[in-house]
Amino acid sequence: MAGNTNYNTNVLASTVEKFVGPEFADSVFNSHLLLRTLKDKAYTPVDGGTKILEPLMYKKNTNAGSYSGYDVLDTTPTSAFTAAEFDWTQYAAPIVISGREERINMGDSAAVNLLLGKVKEAEMSLSEDIVSGLFGDGTGNSGKDIDGLEIMVDSAGTYGNINRATAGNEFWQSNETAQGGALTISAMATKYTQCSRGGKMGPDLIITTSTVYDKYEALMQANQRFGVSNTELADAGFVTMKFRGADVMFDEQCTSGVMYFLNTEHLKLRYHKDANFTVTDFQRPDNQDAKIAQILWMGNLTANNCRYLGKLTQVTA
Repeated sequence: MAGNTNYNTNVLASTVEKFVGPEFADSVFNSHLLLRTLKDKAYTPVDGGTKILEPLMYKKNTNAGSYSGYDVLDTTPTSAFTAAEFDWTQYAAPIVISGREERINMGDSAAVNLLLGKVKEAEMSLSEDIVSGLFGDGTGNSGKDIDGLEIMVDSAGTYGNINRATAGNEFWQSNETAQGGALTISAMATKYTQCSRGGKMGPDLIITTSTVYDKYEALMQANQRFGVSNTELADAGFVTMKFRGADVMFDEQCTSGVMYFLNTEHLKLRYHKDANFTVTDFQRPDNQDAKIAQILWMGNLTANNCRYLGKLTQVTA
């Protein structure tokens, strides 16, 4: 039985099914603080469609207002809604097992150990690629990467098929300020307020580089202001601080000199319900002595109200 290739393929397939599932997705998300936060606050499925659509409310209903007694109420139809359109992006990580590896590891336990190593490799590759895309502008890999924070949190350019330079589209511009020097608490406070709504709903996530994060920590100590860390994230091994209730964190893939102010109420990491780290069956190529399965993810990072997002750029320590 140990020498039966079909039997060993079944062992591989059943092991993949066991280990590439919710636990695999959790491992990918727990590999980076931004991914973990998006999973907890903004990870949302989509059934399908040629595009990912984000409904937007971009202007006030001009028919609303005060009236008196028998005044005629204006019931003229208005259009205050539109939708941002985002392309689907796709990520894949192959699990490749050569015929040599398969034959050497014919026993159940050996096959499982071999596959676990391959799964871990795929997990690391997917998490690094997705996080890199989350901090990018969507032009990576010939435009196949996620539409990341660099294009989402901006005051210019076209995002979600909406040109921010077009008159009337000012609502789609983020709050962007070139700091051009060392980080200050005052600059952070101003940016936080700019990204807030009515003094109530402000950013809940501030993310930057490790260098700028260290500067923020030093400023907090110098002013004897100590934010309480996020206990849940700390228990997961991540380092965070607080600013006005928002988690302040760092990621080595964040763009140099940038500090993002994000409101996760207004952004989503959308995924296709049928490609959420879904694994394919093992296939044997005609021209190789190997078996290959793919772990697939399909989705995009989207926003529904960019004016509540912001960033400081050109920040130094």
